[in-house]
Amino acid sequence: MTARRYFSRLPPAFWVALGVPLAIALIAAWQWHRASPWPGDTATYLHVRSHGLRQYLAPLALLTLLAGVLATATSGVALLAMRHAAARALQSRDALLHAFESGRRWLPAFMLLQTLLVLGGLAGLLAFEVIHAFDQPAVSRNALKLTLLAALLALALLWYGARIAWDTLRFALRKPTPDPIEIMGQSLSPAQAPLLWEFVRDVAQRTGALLPDAVVVGLNEGFFVTEYPVVLSNGQPVPEGRVLYLPLPYMAFLDRAQVAAVVAHEVGHFTGEDTRYSLRFAPIQRTLADSILAITNEHDDDDDGWRTWLSAPASLCGKWFLRNFDEAMRHWSRERELAADAFSSRIAGTEPGRWPCCAARYCTN
Repeated sequence: MTARRYFSRLPPAFWVALGVPLAIALIAAWQWHRASPWPGDTATYLHVRSHGLRQYLAPLALLTLLAGVLATATSGVALLAMRHAAARALQSRDALLHAFESGRRWLPAFMLLQTLLVLGGLAGLLAFEVIHAFDQPAVSRNALKLTLLAALLALALLWYGARIAWDTLRFALRKPTPDPIEIMGQSLSPAQAPLLWEFVRDVAQRTGALLPDAVVVGLNEGFFVTEYPVVLSNGQPVPEGRVLYLPLPYMAFLDRAQVAAVVAHEVGHFTGEDTRYSLRFAPIQRTLADSILAITNEHDDDDDGWRTWLSAPASLCGKWFLRNFDEAMRHWSRERELAADAFSSRIAGTEPGRWPCCAARYCTN
């Protein structure tokens, strides 16, 4: 692959996360050069005449330069770490889960730091030009208007930085509460539906799979299993643990053998600990997505939209972190489904036509 083709395939997060802070660093270096007298020079390039303001220009440019360099360096390290973690996630599900657990710890702090560095750098660039403009002996009316506009923009950037820091802190202090799965159905105990439980128990024994702790029948679409909290629309409690859901509308079009094949596929997920894995993985994925929303404020209908643009160098890195693991997530999802199909084949067999049109299409896992 040529270098041109390689760089053309890089995502926008790469260019924005590195390009914006790098541009800040380059402009700040130019400002520092303008504000710093060189040996033998009788005056600086800026021709600063007010010694009271001149002393602030070089330190301000240097701080802005350091912010740009630090933002560029942290973005580069984060992007490389994401690529390395994504490659390792293809090796095992545990590596994928470990990558997301690590991301939950460092990604929100990284995005906050990156946003504050970028906003601080932009504010520093504007503040430098504002101080320089007011330092001139004579300023035209139009130049004064532009200077005041730049000063207001610098203050707005600082305001957005404070708001983002506050919202991120509130998110970090909030105790996450998992949203249960809401089902329109009824939980059936062995005493209420002995024949149904005998059927499920027979399938589990024939396939060597684990038996569910609860069986729920209802009107939601698709067969599925879960160990996530389940709430029924009628308020009936559902026992904690492994839950098998059977959709009545679908079961009406399947015969006993076909239902047995699909149920075998579903309880096979219990044996592969897929539901327990999802129970650990789903909250982490949601926390990461919520941390991005805390930075961008995209969930707020009253937001003016500027915050999304200003936080783009950091939020795009967060979104790329999630997209970076899509391949690994799809890979292990396919592996989990194939392993569950092996349980189903013990009931339906492997000959063509044993379960018409592939009964697995009724599975939502």
